[in-house]
Amino acid sequence: MPRRKTHKNINKAKILLKDLKYKINWLFHRNAITRKEYEKFSNDSILKPLAELLSTGQSYKMPSGNIEMIPLTLREFDGTEFPFVLITAQEFIRPRNPKKKLKCFIGHRFKKIVTDNLRHNLASVFDCFGITPDYSDTGYQNGQVFNTIISKIKAANFRIFDNRLTEHKPNVYIEIGAAIILKKPYYFFEFKDTKEGVPSDLHGLLTLRYSNYKELFHEFSLTFPDFIETYKL
Repeated sequence: MPRRKTHKNINKAKILLKDLKYKINWLFHRNAITRKEYEKFSNDSILKPLAELLSTGQSYKMPSGNIEMIPLTLREFDGTEFPFVLITAQEFIRPRNPKKKLKCFIGHRFKKIVTDNLRHNLASVFDCFGITPDYSDTGYQNGQVFNTIISKIKAANFRIFDNRLTEHKPNVYIEIGAAIILKKPYYFFEFKDTKEGVPSDLHGLLTLRYSNYKELFHEFSLTFPDFIETYKL
């Protein structure tokens, strides 16, 4: 029995439609879909029903069978939810050992308004890729905080550092420095409105600058496949 359309789902479908148009174009330019598929899914008569389907929480696999579109509910800084389409494909994720999950070390400011929503978003995305998050504020033993963090940075397959609300708390930059010295691949999530600015040595590295989480996770989800391939994770 088809799901009944609700006002909430209609609004979600409108947001998802815009998201889908951009991502279909991205898939085509990445040679992940054929021109025939691109032309088909660029047609609103096809794309609108797809957006409506995703708005109900159902995933969709493209005819090729390799690419899946997964609807997620992510959160903004203030906890407001927004619909989001995640693109997954086997060709995008190539772990060295398919039976072993990738692990990501994550360093960020430990404030509730950051922790609750950033971690929710990362967990939602990581779950689709089979990635285990490892946060810098967990697993301490006998007060050896710094040594534990260095061990976590070494052990992870890749790292994410976020500098939102880190004014007067430079721990994240120390952790980035450790990753640079250890020559470990990482993402730097740079909040555009950081008052004290970013150390000049970090400019030019793999940085995603953002004003809100929708912007950040849009860019992160689309650059992540290339990141995985580049570092052969």
